Amino acid sequence: MTIDAKAQILWQLTNLQPGPHVAAFSASLQGRRDAQAIHGTCSESSEDPGPRRVARGALPLIDEPVARLLRMKTAMVRPAG
Repeated sequence: MTIDAKAQILWQLTNLQPGPHVAAFSASLQGRRDAQAIHGTCSESSEDPGPRRVARGALPLIDEPVARLLRMKTAMVRPAG
């Protein structure tokens, strides 16, 4: 990857311009949010203790990447002005 290509990717992410890297970032965040919702529901409402235990164990492993992606998203969005 050339320096120009890296600069273009960084610019797209920094300015949240449409492009494959922004789409991949957004899909990654949405997928992890979906996983949070599914595991959260299972950890609270599954009648079987086995899946409840697995879901509860998985939530911290899902929560940290979501928090990291949200911090990245916040850092990427520049205030108007």
